Amino acid sequence: MSQCQYEMLYSLFSGQKLCDLGVDFNSTFAILQSMEVTFGLTLRELRQKKGMTLRTLAEAAGVDFSYLSKIENDRVGYLPGAETIRDIAEALEVDAIELLELANKLPPELATLAGSPKARRFFQRAREIASPKDWDALLDLLESRQSARDTTGKKRGAE
Repeated sequence: MSQCQYEMLYSLFSGQKLCDLGVDFNSTFAILQSMEVTFGLTLRELRQKKGMTLRTLAEAAGVDFSYLSKIENDRVGYLPGAETIRDIAEALEVDAIELLELANKLPPELATLAGSPKARRFFQRAREIASPKDWDALLDLLESRQSARDTTGKKRGAE
């Protein structure tokens, strides 16, 4: 459970201890652990970790701060589109793929890549530095490695 979720629980009970309210801590903790991590809560947590206000993030991402507040509060109908999520991720300096995945906005074709930290790191780095010639060289390298695997596999099968 995140610090943000603990603070929300604490504020719900006006600063009173759960045991003073007759609430079973273990049951409450189990329920809270099973709470779904939402896009809005994650966004709020990331924003707070960066020390940004709603208005600061809204300006940086090019959205209205009241819209951002509704997103953070998981109001129905206020889940941003993919481009807005990318803008928010850029403003927060976080991986857009993680936010897109959490918002169920990641294209299924990228789901496999999104699940691999090494693949995400590769594409992030390639996007930062690769030129068109680099892409051609990388493609050639991948194809030659696949060809070598195919050749090795055929030799083993013939034995």
